[in-house]
Amino acid sequence: MNFIYDRVLTRENICNLKTEQKLIEKHISSKHNVVLYAPRNFGKTSLVKAITIPDFRNKHKNSFVFFADLMGVKNMDSLIQRLKKALDVSLKESFPLKNIIENIGEYIKNLRPDISIDIEGGAPKVKIASYSSKPEITISDIFKIISNISRKHNCLIVLDEFQDISFVNEAEALFRDVFQNWDIPVIILGSKKHILTHIFAKPNAPLASFGHDVVIKNIDYEEFHEYMNERFELKKNRINLENSKTLQDLMLRVPESINMLGFELNYIFQKTNITKKEIDIAINSILNNRQERFEFLMKVISKAEETILKTIAKKGGVIIHPTSKTFLAMVNLTARTVSLNVNKLLDNGFLEVEDEHFRVSDGLLCKYIQKFR
Repeated sequence: MNFIYDRVLTRENICNLKTEQKLIEKHISSKHNVVLYAPRNFGKTSLVKAITIPDFRNKHKNSFVFFADLMGVKNMDSLIQRLKKALDVSLKESFPLKNIIENIGEYIKNLRPDISIDIEGGAPKVKIASYSSKPEITISDIFKIISNISRKHNCLIVLDEFQDISFVNEAEALFRDVFQNWDIPVIILGSKKHILTHIFAKPNAPLASFGHDVVIKNIDYEEFHEYMNERFELKKNRINLENSKTLQDLMLRVPESINMLGFELNYIFQKTNITKKEIDIAINSILNNRQERFEFLMKVISKAEETILKTIAKKGGVIIHPTSKTFLAMVNLTARTVSLNVNKLLDNGFLEVEDEHFRVSDGLLCKYIQKFR
């Protein structure tokens, strides 16, 4: 078993998260809604896709799971297209073609969208086109279909990277109208807590007080140490707890970055006791191989953003209060400029914030900045 990154992890490759798994299961069993928050690359999507959804399907043999990834939606058209595509995929994954054909009339009861079923690449494809009397299908129409399905099937709704709907006018209010009229459990996943806070915590927000929060935080050092040695065993490598903690801290305890570095160590070394020396060699190997990728990332941000990001990286990747007098003196920028550009870095995923600690989102990007900037 090796380290895995850049894809959804399988159940056996998810490190810990057992507490979060049990909490989510308890909530959806009671048909409660869940807001699952974790910084980018902390395993929230893997947890839901590899454990929560399969367990729900095993528990409810006659089930329908609607999964939509909303990352990057910019306007109402793109949001609706993403939901339509998700409905197509979810129908194929949940039902055999015979079941769809027999029940499609019941699913779209009281609606009049133009729905056809084609075979593309050997698999059924449900095409939801526009109304004949209306210019387009709406968010409410899509979820009305799901509501109709729920009359005969146990349903679960999963909306990944939900915070991006904040960039779509009126989307929050439309989702509120959908959610408040049914008892289907909804799991909302998000990686940008500062945006999710505005969606769910502000008293006057349309979705204020929605759902039960489940937060994925840093994995315990010892848990990840054991996890790493299980995977180092593939190449007969080994790491002690002290060096394991060093590796985790160098990657800012981001699981994806840790897995990438572990994979590189297994690629370079075998039958080796991993120390700081080997860790540094593997980090430099990754940085050299990904230099152009990291350089491109740095080119898409402004000079002020780069100055702030570079200063945080040079301070070890984590700071408190970027508008403090000490930090402002370091970057030679005004408090307003720093505040505006920190928000941009948060919105675009370069920074994460938790309990007033601002962290470079990617441990390897942090090391790249330290070395090349």
